[in-house]
Amino acid sequence: MDETTSPAGGDLQMTLKVAEPARDTMVEIAAMMRSDPAFLLRLRNFVEDAQRPTLASAFDRLAERLETIERHMVTLTKDVRAVKTKVADGKLPVWTTGQGANPRLTVEGEAEAARLIDQGLTDTDVALRIGVSVTTIRKRRRDLDRTEFEASLKSGLRQ
Repeated sequence: MDETTSPAGGDLQMTLKVAEPARDTMVEIAAMMRSDPAFLLRLRNFVEDAQRPTLASAFDRLAERLETIERHMVTLTKDVRAVKTKVADGKLPVWTTGQGANPRLTVEGEAEAARLIDQGLTDTDVALRIGVSVTTIRKRRRDLDRTEFEASLKSGLRQ
């Protein structure tokens, strides 16, 4: 597309390369834009509407999100059932201690966090399942990584 400005500083002149069947339509559009300033606004709105996602694509994305949530719910349900069957009296283990905004992990909570991290869950997922902040789980993950690294160094020195 070549652009030039008229010597008088008026309208912008452009040279467009379009397919032959579109030539007449583009000439008509240019004439309408020159004669009717409101046409440009209508044309812009039309182009924006054409570029918006369709309702069908929005429903597809929504369906994908719902499937993801359902998979997470199935996993959570399995985890709760597994914990309930492991505990003899049917009570869930206490994973946190303390009240308020900053609960602390108990020994059982530390073990559960390590188990979930080993399963490959994200810090956010582990934090939600146990009931602590994501920051707490990030610190535990770093501690576990450091411990594993130190253990691998020690076993490497022994060999």
